[in-house]
Amino acid sequence: MNIRRVVLFFAVLVLLYGLVNRASGYSLSEFSTLVLLSNKKGVARQITPTALMIGLAKCESGNNPKAINPHDGGSPSYGLYQYKRGTWLYFVRKYNLFPETEDKELDNIIMDREAQEKVTYEVLKDSKNYPHWRICLTKLNYL
Repeated sequence: MNIRRVVLFFAVLVLLYGLVNRASGYSLSEFSTLVLLSNKKGVARQITPTALMIGLAKCESGNNPKAINPHDGGSPSYGLYQYKRGTWLYFVRKYNLFPETEDKELDNIIMDREAQEKVTYEVLKDSKNYPHWRICLTKLNYL
């Protein structure tokens, strides 16, 4: 194993650890393994939510929490995971993530990295929500 691979391996570990620790109250032990089905081969694959979230962030926004796509099917998408306003509000309410926060304030945090990570983590725990990111999940070869 060459030195570049070792350095890259540890850099990825540090990145993953930082992402997990920033995920608004979730510890490393709470990120269990997901099972995703591959459409191409029909084979079950396992991946950690952290790895999936990193891949989605790169695909959706280039890992830019301030990204805005003004023409995403007629209405803009915001942030790291490119939520539309209505979808953002739906998932925040569905998972009771910011219970004391009014919709207007939720609009202000839609592009906050930690808030998007917290919401996305909850969304990804339920595979029924995967169609929300079907294009990127397909590009990443997870669906």
